[in-house]
Amino acid sequence: MQILLLSDIHGHTEQLVKLADAIDEADLVCLCGDLTSFQGPAAALRVVEAVKKPLDQLVAVSGNCDDKTVEGSLVEKGVGVHGQVRSVGNISILGLGGSLVTPFRTPNEYREEELASALSQAMEENSVSSPLVLLSHQPPFQSCADRLASGGHAGSRAVREFIEKHRPIACLTGHIHESHGIERQNGTLIVNPGALAQGRYARVFITEKGAQAELGAL
Repeated sequence: MQILLLSDIHGHTEQLVKLADAIDEADLVCLCGDLTSFQGPAAALRVVEAVKKPLDQLVAVSGNCDDKTVEGSLVEKGVGVHGQVRSVGNISILGLGGSLVTPFRTPNEYREEELASALSQAMEENSVSSPLVLLSHQPPFQSCADRLASGGHAGSRAVREFIEKHRPIACLTGHIHESHGIERQNGTLIVNPGALAQGRYARVFITEKGAQAELGAL
């Protein structure tokens, strides 16, 4: 399976036009939050529609810069996976939207215990029989995906603990624009593509041998 991972679009749908060939080639497009910049469902759904992909080949979670009402609209549209496990092809996707509390008081923030609860409840309520992929706007703590420009880490301990316990084959994340990168921790591939608003994206390849990824830039 080939996944096109896009995060932190912030309404820049013109970047999706440039990625038309990559979108067409992908078996699945994952939108990893911040579809908008402090806007609601109408703006978020314009981004979803601009992807121009059948809805059964598209999954999404909201980000901290999306209004809290965006998550419900994504679910109603048939693409939202926050707190859900969805089978797509030969994998299972578990979604986690929003972020930890930030200094900027963005509209869609959660405490660590709330993130942990959402992940735990999703696993309790769903049977996962195929390889698990975590689609989380908030990256895990102390990874390639959560390093700020200052050098500090801004990731979630709850997400990291989930990865250590459940060992998904991949954690597809975003949120920290400057921390685009790929690494493997205890068998889990962690990928932050960077912000599509800045022309960054990633391709992720899931095979019987595991997960691999490559970063791209427009």
